[in-house]
Amino acid sequence: MALTLERYNPRRHDEHAVATLIFLADTEIMSFMFGEKGKAVGLVKKLMQLPNNHFSANHITCACLAGEVAGVIVGFDGKRKQQINKKGPLDYIKAFSLVKLLQTVPRLPAMSKIITKDVPAGNYYINSFSVDENYRGEGLGSQILQVILAKHPTVCLDVNINNHRAMKLYKNFGFKVAGENITTYGGKQIGTYLVRTTTTGRL
Repeated sequence: MALTLERYNPRRHDEHAVATLIFLADTEIMSFMFGEKGKAVGLVKKLMQLPNNHFSANHITCACLAGEVAGVIVGFDGKRKQQINKKGPLDYIKAFSLVKLLQTVPRLPAMSKIITKDVPAGNYYINSFSVDENYRGEGLGSQILQVILAKHPTVCLDVNINNHRAMKLYKNFGFKVAGENITTYGGKQIGTYLVRTTTTGRL
């Protein structure tokens, strides 16, 4: 089956399936930020409908096989990430209930430390990257990554410090650790490594 990358379109692509794949991109970090799977997916769906956050629909690309969503990439340029840092909080306030906002407040200091805040303009930042479990082990993730790297001279993303399998994949594609975002919460270390690659292989 031929792989196609398509801009997310709610009329063509299953919103719930896309939101679920975004959650599955990093269940630990997403659960920490948004709660258990059902609640988190619901919040992602709300954020997809708003214009200025990490999960806005215009940032989402669907990897499709035979018309079905087999994977998702959520990404944007570093300049856009800077805009999200400024405008995004309003989207999150709109998406979250008052109760959820109050529950999230104690975690905000830790949340601000586990994701890279600033990415230079000209760097394509992958916010979320996930492949449906039914297609894993078939090289689909590598195919998608090859397309992304062919389109963007410099690509970076945050990888969970506990996701050793993903780190191995990215290192095989020339990514190198360019930063750390690690903190301790509830007696446990959580966070990410910022990894980056360029067409010349330099950081």
